[in-house]
Amino acid sequence: PCRSGDPATCLVVPASACAQAMEPRSSPGVVQGVYRGLRAAQAQAAGKQLYTTSGVVDDTRFRPFVKRTTVRGIRLLSTESVTNKEILSIVVIVEEILPRDVADRKQQQQVVEKLSRHRAGIPIWVRAGDTRAVDSFSICDCIFVGSDKIESEVVEHVLHALTNVGLAMVWDKDWGLHRSSNIYGFVVEAIQRGLFTPEPSLTEWSPRRDPDTDRILIQEFAYAAIVTYWNLPRNR
Repeated sequence: PCRSGDPATCLVVPASACAQAMEPRSSPGVVQGVYRGLRAAQAQAAGKQLYTTSGVVDDTRFRPFVKRTTVRGIRLLSTESVTNKEILSIVVIVEEILPRDVADRKQQQQVVEKLSRHRAGIPIWVRAGDTRAVDSFSICDCIFVGSDKIESEVVEHVLHALTNVGLAMVWDKDWGLHRSSNIYGFVVEAIQRGLFTPEPSLTEWSPRRDPDTDRILIQEFAYAAIVTYWNLPRNR
């Protein structure tokens, strides 16, 4: 553009010179390499953040849940009567279920990313109450710290969040919460062979059946199969 105000005194620059000036000083291969390096560094930083536990944070936006802890992408939402010690003991179990040192960290990180992105949440109670305040989270069930089988209680509901929000979102064909998924086929086969006996209300099929019933059926089967493989007692 002419900055003197007088077009007659403006210098006309050939188009070829402009094109030359806009050419990158480095070869495309170098630029792409730098770009890939930046992306890899960003992904690595994001991965480290996903595996960082937040600690117990006071957060009154979702009363009666006034404490929040994030571990492996899962938000633990606790009421005032739940102690920090109880919350941190649950954190340890989550970290053991999703440890850092796994054979395929990349696949595990995909699951943790889905848990974080879709706001997987687990309310933690001493006594049950209203959960409408946390409707913005993906919630499958709650943890009751007053249970006499607290370890099994925690494992069950962490696995519900893991299968419903993590595995189902990453591998829909295998873990999807619908009748076309492979796991639903395994559920049907296990019931027919007498290997899995769910609550009667979950197997009463009808054309107008609530799709959420299928979700619960899949999550309960997945929980039973996983803890059996781990040789852990079921929370029943």
